[in-house]
Amino acid sequence: MTEYPVRRNPKTMIIVVTIIVILIVASYGFLTFWKPKFVVYTYSSFMNWGDEGAEVVLERAFAPFEEKYGIDIDFVILQADANFPRKHLIDPFLDEMLELQKDWIKLE
Repeated sequence: MTEYPVRRNPKTMIIVVTIIVILIVASYGFLTFWKPKFVVYTYSSFMNWGDEGAEVVLERAFAPFEEKYGIDIDFVILQADANFPRKHLIDPFLDEMLELQKDWIKLE
């Protein structure tokens, strides 16, 4: 008769697998450590001056700030003019406020 092979200790296997999983998760966390992110919305005509263009100006102006404070700045350059914020953000809000005020005055 042949003998069965000796079985390994299951506690040892569980400990080894646990240690491997912890090391993998810890290394992933270390490599992808969270970095604060700041988003700046600007319009092209505001930053597009000179011969360099907006991207070069933004990089030159904000790269030292990013390095000094350890923050990641993302720029979203809107293809719009200087009136864009007023036309699309402020005016609709004011229109709504005026409508609410008219309704409130009617109730009195």
